[in-house]
Amino acid sequence: NDMETPEERQERMEMVKRLQKTFYQDESGITKRDDGIYEDVPLWRVQWTELPGYQNVLNCHVPHYTHMFMKVLNGPKPWYFGHIYLPDGSKNVDNPDYFLCDPNSKAAHIGTLMKVSDYRQLDDGRLLLIAQALGKFKILESTQHIPYAIAKIELTPDLELVSAFYDEAMELALDVQQGGDKEEEKTSSD
Repeated sequence: NDMETPEERQERMEMVKRLQKTFYQDESGITKRDDGIYEDVPLWRVQWTELPGYQNVLNCHVPHYTHMFMKVLNGPKPWYFGHIYLPDGSKNVDNPDYFLCDPNSKAAHIGTLMKVSDYRQLDDGRLLLIAQALGKFKILESTQHIPYAIAKIELTPDLELVSAFYDEAMELALDVQQGGDKEEEKTSSD
C-alpha cells in the first residue's frame, strides 16, 4: 500500500505476525519412530539439489512454502524438512507427471533431510532460513500433495562412507568388546 506510512506498515506487519502465531500455535512437528522412519515430513520441492554435510541460506518467498516453513518453525525443535529436486520447481508442483503418490511418477524419491538452525521473517513475509543438510533419505509414502508434499521417509546410509569407514569401525568395536571381556575377567578373578 503506497498510501501507508512506514509506521503504519510496521504496525500492520506486527498485527499479521500476531495473527500468524495464533494460526500456527498447535503444530506438533514430525514424528521420528524408533525404527528410523520419520513421519509427516514436509517436503520442499525445488529446482536444485542439496548435498549432505553442507549448509545453505534459503530465501523462501513462495506462499505455499512460506506456509510450510511457518508450520515447521512453530513446531518443536529440531525443525526438520525434506529437500527434493523438482525440475522447474513450483511450476511442476501441480504437474501429474511429478506427483509423488503416482507409481509412474517422474518425481525424485530420494532427497536430503534438512534441519533449520536459525531463521528470520522479513517485513514482507519472506523467510530467510539457515539450514544444514543432514543426510540422504528415500520416500516410503507420500501422504499429502497440495499445498506442499508431506511424506514418510527413511534415512539411507551413504554407502561410500559406510564402506570407507567399515574396517575402522569394526576394529574399534572389537577393541571395545575385548576391553569389556578383559574387564569382566579381572572382576571375576578378584
